[in-house]
Amino acid sequence: MNITKLCSVTMLLASTALAGCSSTGSSGTGGTGGGTDGGTGGGTGGGTGGGLTNNLYTASYATGSKNSMATAFAAAGDKLESGTGAVRRTFGNPDDTHSLDQPTKVTVTKTANGYDLAYGEASFSFTDSDLVDGYYEKETANSSASLFALEGDTDVALSSPRAMVPLGFGAALDGDDAAGTDDATSQLAGYTVVGLETNPDDMPNSGTATYTGKGRFDFYNKSFEAGSEDVRRIRYGGNSSITADFDAATVNGQVDVTSRVVRLGDGTNTADDISAKGASVGFESNIVENGFVIDEMLGNAALEAELADVGIGEVEAGGEGRFYGENAESVGAVISGESETAAMTGIIYGDEVK
Repeated sequence: MNITKLCSVTMLLASTALAGCSSTGSSGTGGTGGGTDGGTGGGTGGGTGGGLTNNLYTASYATGSKNSMATAFAAAGDKLESGTGAVRRTFGNPDDTHSLDQPTKVTVTKTANGYDLAYGEASFSFTDSDLVDGYYEKETANSSASLFALEGDTDVALSSPRAMVPLGFGAALDGDDAAGTDDATSQLAGYTVVGLETNPDDMPNSGTATYTGKGRFDFYNKSFEAGSEDVRRIRYGGNSSITADFDAATVNGQVDVTSRVVRLGDGTNTADDISAKGASVGFESNIVENGFVIDEMLGNAALEAELADVGIGEVEAGGEGRFYGENAESVGAVISGESETAAMTGIIYGDEVK
């Protein structure tokens, strides 16, 4: 199965000189900035170049004294920005619908007793009292939001020695796309990677590095009836392996798809171990500055058969990734795409194997 890049949904991350779409699609529609200007170096003076993302967010670069989530969020007011390609659920009668949202900036800000999450102009505040089983979850009369680390308790992950944290989030918005005072009309779900990016000037230019971690891909049914036994979401996950060749300025990765969780419109979940199927998906790309564009993802025959069996079918998708830490010791990429029947948001990440 070829999962080709869908240019309109992959302008996710802050960019310096990342190239536009390759031969699988039209040219990128990013800004006119880019090049090697990428800000003033470490700390919070990150890059705001154009590339694919048209200045979607401002990167924060790792330095010798600031190279962990603990130092990035050392005090109230400290923040990290990133990008996402989320899926939007629009409430309907009788059917709800899912569609890809526009690439949007995500900001996580430390407060005196928790964290704020901003999706575009909508902002949600979480305190320690909102921690439920390691997740931040909050509900009001008119809205709701969640923020969670993909590994471990969220508050611990956001103060860890790692240079980045893969996050998932959910947010209900009113008709003005605010966290608002009116009843919610839609709900967002997506993934992002927040962290201290490798300064392009500090990227390794020789040797290789192997990173291991996880991959997750959530396919949302484009139309389903809430409260029914219609399939609402199918989540696939598995271990990832990513290799960077800094001599050749290339990166490739693979996710072995071993788990499937089906959520119905009534909220029930069914989890299956599908490791025996041998499904996998991979990518190859060129490293430019401190990141890469995923031009094409290649799924094997087992994954193609699996997606056909569950009614997802052929998928168009793409993504962008960044290296994190002073010495590129972590990597993460945000994925977004769709088929005729489903809208997808996903993430791939890993830490260097020393």
